[in-house]
Amino acid sequence: MADIESECGSFESGSQSPLPLSSHGIGLDDERFLVDHSDASPGSECGDDPNPSASACYDIPLRKTNLPALTGAILAAGTTGGITYAFGLYSNALKHTLHLTQSELDTISSAFFCAGLVSWAPGMAADKFGPRRSLAAGGITGAIALLGFWAVARQYIPVSRGLVVPVLSMLGVGSFMSSALVTGSVFKLIVASTGPGTKGSAVGAAKGYVGLGAGAYACLFEALRGGGVPPPSGGEGGGGSGSNGGDVS
Repeated sequence: MADIESECGSFESGSQSPLPLSSHGIGLDDERFLVDHSDASPGSECGDDPNPSASACYDIPLRKTNLPALTGAILAAGTTGGITYAFGLYSNALKHTLHLTQSELDTISSAFFCAGLVSWAPGMAADKFGPRRSLAAGGITGAIALLGFWAVARQYIPVSRGLVVPVLSMLGVGSFMSSALVTGSVFKLIVASTGPGTKGSAVGAAKGYVGLGAGAYACLFEALRGGGVPPPSGGEGGGGSGSNGGDVS
């Protein structure tokens, strides 16, 4: 009887010790990660633990987490993806500066989103070359496309009247593909970097910043145009003063 009581006592004392948490299990919730031993210092129980992930001791500096990379990636999605959805801001200026008809302008606008049929190609590039190179390539491609719009509209690159619509349509496709390359890389980075239970909120934040980026471009575009000067009417586009309010500058 005494032997049984001693064995039960040893079992109870052993059951009070904390069980190690497996990093591959499903027991690590986000709240524990954020608050558990966040103030651990050298010399404490957590500071001396050689394997903090096995004893639920977390003292990770911000620079060593995925938060800076995720924040930069989400902002990159907003600054590049917003351009694709902001075509309506400068489409009217293109129409009056280049003397386009409404049907020609609709053709250019449709080219943006028809490029979505091949948006799997940027995703394959992100898988092959990785998020970092894909983000850089997407940003550079988008900048070149926007510079192309500006150069054609300002007539720094002479384009014949019959080629204006095809050239601007191709630039629109390049702008959309660059946005797809950046956002695809961002989503790939989110999936690879975030833990269980946080992927959806991170993707939602990235997608939300894309929409906010379009709003930011609206404010910037109106500020650069000098407070929203109204564009000229269709009959005034031929004169020198008629392009004052519709220039893409």
